[in-house]
Amino acid sequence: MVCLLVCENLLFNYMTARHLVSEMISSINSAIKARVSTVLLARTNFNVECSKLLYVNGLISNFSIQENGIVLTLKYQNSKSVITSLNVISTPGKRVFWRLSELRKNYNYETFAGFFIISTHKGLCISTDCLLKDHIAGEVILKVAV
Repeated sequence: MVCLLVCENLLFNYMTARHLVSEMISSINSAIKARVSTVLLARTNFNVECSKLLYVNGLISNFSIQENGIVLTLKYQNSKSVITSLNVISTPGKRVFWRLSELRKNYNYETFAGFFIISTHKGLCISTDCLLKDHIAGEVILKVAV
């Protein structure tokens, strides 16, 4: 009986220790592939801030914060999603930090349609704001392809 309790406790700890950014990205990517208009995300500070960035940059139509989560309304033009894909760059096992020089090198205006979401000391920013306005760098969280 003691072994069973320990195993259940380990299982519970494993299930709560998850990467919420990856869950958000996989939910949005799945909704894009299935051409679903709304997505329900977990209500976390990161998801709220990321939703604000996507809304301000015109990649989602709307989002609402509710008790059980965040409801994103994806934006479609000519029956195609505005967002092509979202990719995780930095993971809990491998953090990716870029200086401004690395950000300039990896973010080429001519070849890349989209932006990176970067966690800085000022909060979440997109790569164009980091390069052109604020001149700051930080941890590259995800890549948004348009």
